[in-house]
Amino acid sequence: MRKGNILNVLKQTFQQVIPAQDKRTTLPHLEFVSGFIFYFIGDTKTSSLEAMRRFMINTFEVRMSKGAFWERLSRKRFKNMLHELLAGLIQKIPSVAVVGEDILAKLKVTSILLIDSSSITLMDGAKQSYPGTRTGAGIKWHACFNLLSGKTEWFSLSSTSVHDRKRFPKINWLKGKLIIFDLGYWDYDLFHAIDLAKGFFLSRVKTNAVITISQVVQGIAKQLEGEKLSCAHLKKRRGKTIEFIGKIGGGPDPKSYRVVGCWNTIEKKYHWYVTNLNISALVIYTLYRIRWQIELIFKGCKRSLNLDEKMTSNNDNIIEALILSSIIASFAIHLVFKEGTKGLTKQEKLSISFQRLSHVVVLLAQDFIKFLTLGNYFDKLTNKINLLSGEMFEKNHQHRPTTLQNLDSELACD
Repeated sequence: MRKGNILNVLKQTFQQVIPAQDKRTTLPHLEFVSGFIFYFIGDTKTSSLEAMRRFMINTFEVRMSKGAFWERLSRKRFKNMLHELLAGLIQKIPSVAVVGEDILAKLKVTSILLIDSSSITLMDGAKQSYPGTRTGAGIKWHACFNLLSGKTEWFSLSSTSVHDRKRFPKINWLKGKLIIFDLGYWDYDLFHAIDLAKGFFLSRVKTNAVITISQVVQGIAKQLEGEKLSCAHLKKRRGKTIEFIGKIGGGPDPKSYRVVGCWNTIEKKYHWYVTNLNISALVIYTLYRIRWQIELIFKGCKRSLNLDEKMTSNNDNIIEALILSSIIASFAIHLVFKEGTKGLTKQEKLSISFQRLSHVVVLLAQDFIKFLTLGNYFDKLTNKINLLSGEMFEKNHQHRPTTLQNLDSELACD
């Protein structure tokens, strides 16, 4: 096994967190946890907790009664072990960009982060612990992903009734980083806090936001300075990119940030963005569009890693353990991303799809179990990842460029 390889870091983290042996169990913790995490993935497989028990019996060739399996799975100790494992992976697996290092250099940021949340419907019996909004019970996964490495950088779990803004990474951690979010995080104080921490943000502008045009940069007349954005007459400016410095908020001490308007030819209206990033206004629209990648990550986790397909229990520990296992399995996406791009061209790397990566991880599920539990499986796993590297990127990227390719091209022309 190559020393320092990112796959080696994964295995070492598993071995450091998970006890090697326990006399009270017939199946060692490492095998049990590895089987639990990588069993519940696949696009069309119909599975259950009972099917998992039989899978472990067959895979690891040990006897395990239904009672012993359920008791082990439902204990707080198992859930806490997964929490510790996930925290270790976030801390120890490096966040170095796999693609787009020159994009970071041109944006003058150290990383591009995407933050959002995804709700998972639970059985009504879980309502007391996880009250829902439109449903009886539900749990929400708040996550922050690194766009150019595919790594989960931060996560939090809550009931679906908790507003997104109440779950956010520590602001000081954002120094030098760009974080892109949707209107669920619209907050004047948040913008100011990120700015003070020397971080960068990009967001759509909320429809009812109070924004005063204080200094016109391009696209509109100087006479509009002092006007509210909602009052500005912009119908004659269709198709032009508009930029101004705007005072955000109606309080006694509004802060000033760049506001950019990009004309949407389909909706026949302007889309407005606010940022403290110092780049060309022409790049803002494309840069914000890459926020959609986090939706694809969530979609991949739900469809391929079965994040919301197996919540057939009302036990709090089991519910949380199932979600944690899917988040841990998503680290395999990052590892395949890192390992599989070594032989690809720049344009192929910029065309990698997170959904495609999740499909590749499904094919490698058994190999990850063997890698984590057997002594010498490193070469077999890396060979399989390289064999499947051609399945990671969009084949039509030369004729239909991806958003990341467009961003790279626009920054090159800036």
